Amino acid sequence: MDIGKYSIYQLISLIVTINRPTEGIGFIVNCIIGSFFGIVLYYALSRAGQDYLIVKSFGASLLFWALAELIFTSTIEGRFIDIRPISDYYTHLAGASSYGITVGLMFKAYLFNPSTPSTL
Repeated sequence: MDIGKYSIYQLISLIVTINRPTEGIGFIVNCIIGSFFGIVLYYALSRAGQDYLIVKSFGASLLFWALAELIFTSTIEGRFIDIRPISDYYTHLAGASSYGITVGLMFKAYLFNPSTPSTL
């Protein structure tokens, strides 16, 4: 959508390719990282409880976003790619926020719904 300099897929692909952003590799890596995040969040919520599920998911998503930004800025930004404009950070923050809220709503509706039995 050309809101920021790099889309999240391009930015994630830079971890693998260093200086050649591609959407395809970024999508694959993003699916792997998103799956890992979902599994970790599910098991953490299973142990901690399902109270305030959306807030916990939102907070965990922002925590992972901050960790990812630290990794991006310490490894590739300024060395292999130009320094990104501040609008990129806000764009990715909005994406991480909406992802956290969506995951929380989905977990609440499908995984931690008392009417459906859990298999785990």
